[in-house]
Amino acid sequence: METGELAADSRRFFWLTQAFVVLLFGLQLSLCLQAEWGGGFAISDITSVQFFNFHPLLNILAFGVASTESLISFKALEKTVEPQPQAGLNAVGSRCDSVGAASRISQVSPVTGKCVVAAFIVGLEWRWTVKAAYLRYHKIGGLGIYSGALAAVSSGLMQKQSFLRNKSPKAPLFGSANLLANALGISVVLTLFAIIKAIFFVGVYFCRSCRCWALKVSLRTVLSTQKGPQAVCRPKMGTSDQLAQLQIPNGFAPGPPPGGRGDPA
Repeated sequence: METGELAADSRRFFWLTQAFVVLLFGLQLSLCLQAEWGGGFAISDITSVQFFNFHPLLNILAFGVASTESLISFKALEKTVEPQPQAGLNAVGSRCDSVGAASRISQVSPVTGKCVVAAFIVGLEWRWTVKAAYLRYHKIGGLGIYSGALAAVSSGLMQKQSFLRNKSPKAPLFGSANLLANALGISVVLTLFAIIKAIFFVGVYFCRSCRCWALKVSLRTVLSTQKGPQAVCRPKMGTSDQLAQLQIPNGFAPGPPPGGRGDPA
């Protein structure tokens, strides 16, 4: 099977699974809005304990805006400009989350959210030496950030519908729909990690030079879908020649052209 066919199969598998993940996440949100817990959320009564929490809603909207902006700027702007709006959104979110952070440090949702922000900040590094080391893993890091954001929203909704509802951490109220919603959130995260393993990794091996265990990354995530030896040095859309050169693994050399076994006569 050609490299282009492998890449096409990987893309189809990835997008179909993403649609499945979005469907599960929407089902989880609908379950959290069920009337199992004393009539569900209250929309207008701000004094009610069941008042609708706009925090997860704003998280989802901000994620959609940031993702759309990222796709547009990746096509139209330089990569040095692309992270700036996203960094601004993360700075605002971190500032809003710092209010009363000491009382929430033991909760799962804010800790997961802070880890996601920290992982995102690593991708904003501008020095070429760091970019060269991070570049071949940036797709894996992006999927990790995406799955971590889903886990943060999932755990936040579960906490909102459990011990935060009755203000008593010693007597949590975990309903059946609450447990099902949390199980769906965990399934989403585990499914995304399974996708990362199936698409990007081909195995784990022991590196004799550095004497440590390392992940063997599939070449189909590095090479272009263009056929022939020119595919190795062909820049991807939206990247510079320098970035394309950094994506070539050390010691990798293209073989003879298709149809021939050596130099032409």
